[in-house]
Amino acid sequence: PLATVIEYAHEIGLELHGSYRVGGWISPPPEDEENRFYHQHPQWRCIDRDGRPITRMSYAFAGVRDFVISILREVAQRGADGVNLAFVRGLPCVLYEQPLVDGFQQQYGQDPRELPEDDPGWLAYRATWITKFMRALRQEMDQVGQQQGRQVQVSAYVLNDVSWCLSFGLDVQTWAREGLVDFIIANPWQESLPLDVAAFVELARGTACQVY
Repeated sequence: PLATVIEYAHEIGLELHGSYRVGGWISPPPEDEENRFYHQHPQWRCIDRDGRPITRMSYAFAGVRDFVISILREVAQRGADGVNLAFVRGLPCVLYEQPLVDGFQQQYGQDPRELPEDDPGWLAYRATWITKFMRALRQEMDQVGQQQGRQVQVSAYVLNDVSWCLSFGLDVQTWAREGLVDFIIANPWQESLPLDVAAFVELARGTACQVY
């Protein structure tokens, strides 16, 4: 089906970008669908600050990052013009997993589980783990593009406000400055949370990143 849709989109002059919901690992009953990767790797799930596992896989683990990138690699290899990451539900994608706790303690000498959840230093550190994933994805898409003699675009569908994004581990400004995304789409979400278009335009100013 994907190859057919890509072929037809190109026939009528459209680009097609394969979109992936980064936090969509499992649905609650009765819509629960079998997800073999999720069930086979409980050790890679997100962990809340009180030690409880969350029904999401954590991008703090290389196995999770590699799995998602393998899916997006196939989408690109089949001819999609780009890949899009939907960061609009199921966030955050990293919480208090042991690699984050250990890394933060080594760098700052504090246990992040004892800090307020909105501690600026902790939020900034946590976001570096998603940025690590974005760097790996960009590198992989560039490699596919080189093999096929074209550019494979990377984009992200994010929350309505730059600071709100960072509180959920999305350092959109770094993504734009490092060229990790070709464009970002800010999600209006709901009336009570207005869309700060100006802030997204400003963070992309002077970069090759476009804002939709």
